Amino acid sequence: MTDVFKTTHKEDTSRERTRISKGRQLLSPKARDTLAVKLVGGPTQATALDIVKNPYPLLDPETVDWYTYEFTEYITIGDRLHYVITFRPRVSVPFPLYEGSYYIDRESLSFSRMEFNTEMRDRRKVTEQILRKKPAGLEFKPQSVTYLITYRTIEGKSQLNYIFNEIKFQCDWKKKWFRTNYTVTSEMVITDRYAYPTEIIPYKDSFRSHYILSDKINNFYDENFWGAYNIIEPTESLENAVRKLKKMQWH
Repeated sequence: MTDVFKTTHKEDTSRERTRISKGRQLLSPKARDTLAVKLVGGPTQATALDIVKNPYPLLDPETVDWYTYEFTEYITIGDRLHYVITFRPRVSVPFPLYEGSYYIDRESLSFSRMEFNTEMRDRRKVTEQILRKKPAGLEFKPQSVTYLITYRTIEGKSQLNYIFNEIKFQCDWKKKWFRTNYTVTSEMVITDRYAYPTEIIPYKDSFRSHYILSDKINNFYDENFWGAYNIIEPTESLENAVRKLKKMQWH
């Protein structure tokens, strides 16, 4: 569980903070089942992947011309009609760009949903972007990096609601015959909102973007908090899992 302090859309992101309040880690008892590859992402995605608030390099005025846009269709989300705008890179820059779709409410012109993935034309660039650490002798080969971001309209204002990130990659050991495929997923759902928080997360307590979550998670483990509910089923939605966990704490 994390606490996130976010500023309004008119303010920059320099005061935004993420703090882990509770966490736990499950590791296989077999060392050979554990892959010591560490990737970027984790708790700070609540600020980094709020594309409306933090638009670079997708919606920033200086980079918007890096992409080609096309109106694709109308679709209904909930009971509201949306424009679907697809985009893809039209230039080459020193880092990977993205391709995907925006879902824009036709009436309010606010973003409701974004689905996009990292372009894979230069996998070296992708590796440099997402890989933080790997063992010597391991060749890391990214296959896909996808994102899903949704927003909810609350009291007439569009607010960040859900973030999903999936990274697929192959690992090839120099002394082994076969490559191994891996998939890493990360999810975040906003459960409680406070328009006027009583405190701003101090910088010393915040989770930094360069931190590795697996290196820090044991600092936040609370056995009494998690109780018996220590596993989220693979097919279970994150929102439903969080709802059940909160009910357990209330009782």
